[in-house]
Amino acid sequence: LESIPPPSRWTGAIGWAIPIAIVASLVAVGIVRGPAAVGESSLVWILATGIPCALGAAIAFGHPATILSAFVAAPITTLHPAIGAGYVTAFVQSYYRPPLVREFSAVLDDLSSARGLWRNRLLRILLVFVLTSFGACAGMGLGASQIVGRIVS
Repeated sequence: LESIPPPSRWTGAIGWAIPIAIVASLVAVGIVRGPAAVGESSLVWILATGIPCALGAAIAFGHPATILSAFVAAPITTLHPAIGAGYVTAFVQSYYRPPLVREFSAVLDDLSSARGLWRNRLLRILLVFVLTSFGACAGMGLGASQIVGRIVS
């Protein structure tokens, strides 16, 4: 109870397994279908991860820069297990619309209503984080299935 055990080697290996599999799939598409297919598959990856992530930022009524950063960051952050799209978008949202001191004290009251979630800037940052992370995750699954489908078909 007095010491934190070191992390397992498997934790890091599993975190990198998905990005390595996606990059390996892009390489396999290049070998099987040619270089033009790699470009098409890369575009599919960018759109499949970027659009749902940006949509999540838009649903959270994020700042326009947050929506743009979601689209740009998602294809990159889904390939790196230590950096999430939600981290990037929450940072951008907090930079452009920082929470006010009174909103910190009103968090519990604002959590009790749907309107409060979107009105409170602190909770809006949380919404941006959650919805863009979910969008990037969903896009990663969609994009990976599309790339693997290009190898098989």
